[in-house]
Amino acid sequence: MSRHRGVGTTLLVAVIMALGLGWTPAASAKGKTPPGIDDLVGVYQEKEKGVDYDLATGLSDKWSESGICTITKLDAETVNLHFQTSGGTWDDVCYYGGAGVLVTGSSDDDTLGSWGYIEMLSISGKPGKLKGKGTWMNYDLVDGYAEMGTFTLKQAS
Repeated sequence: MSRHRGVGTTLLVAVIMALGLGWTPAASAKGKTPPGIDDLVGVYQEKEKGVDYDLATGLSDKWSESGICTITKLDAETVNLHFQTSGGTWDDVCYYGGAGVLVTGSSDDDTLGSWGYIEMLSISGKPGKLKGKGTWMNYDLVDGYAEMGTFTLKQAS
């Protein structure tokens, strides 16, 4: 099984602060300049693994898949990640402030919504040879599942 998505993603940049997930990107920590937003545009090979949890029974199922991720620029601080894998296709609209980290999040409520999603992706490398490492988590209380996983990207063009 692959990642599930809610319809109508709302950008929640504050999710990093709310969860205390701030860190120094690898590119900045090594004194290198992170890639610009225009450098992110392109096609990437994607590998992903995750765990699905049934909230009623506690049973879990591990899975992995690979595919393609195409990044397009939407504006000066926003990109779209279009994933095509054996588990399906989906889009994630992400904020990119230029520090090597992309972030997105969505929920159907400001408190405990019936579903929610968060994703962080750290990008490093030289333009044309960029790599990314990401983490994501989502849940849906109505359908009774939670998922979490990691993914990697390697720029193909």
